[in-house]
Amino acid sequence: MYAVGSGILIDSYDSSSSQTDIIIFNQTDEPALLAQSTQVLFPIENVAVCIEVKTSVGKEEIEDAHSKHESVLRLSPVSGRFPAYALVAFEGESSVDTLAKH
Repeated sequence: MYAVGSGILIDSYDSSSSQTDIIIFNQTDEPALLAQSTQVLFPIENVAVCIEVKTSVGKEEIEDAHSKHESVLRLSPVSGRFPAYALVAFEGESSVDTLAKH
């Protein structure tokens, strides 16, 4: 069973990612200690998708999301599998072509 949260991904080597807005994770495998009340730590092996949410998106927001994605990629999942990563925004500050170049 999957659930949705917000927080930080961790690995078994004491490394952590930047804060992630939306995390879709396997609730069945989430350790009971981390599942209490305000859930903020997610073992990377339990995470299926990370989503960064922005009101509007331009070059700065794309660079910020890229930096946060890199913080996830610096982790070392035991499984060797990384979660999917997405950026979602309500509006763009420039044309689609310009955003794609960023």
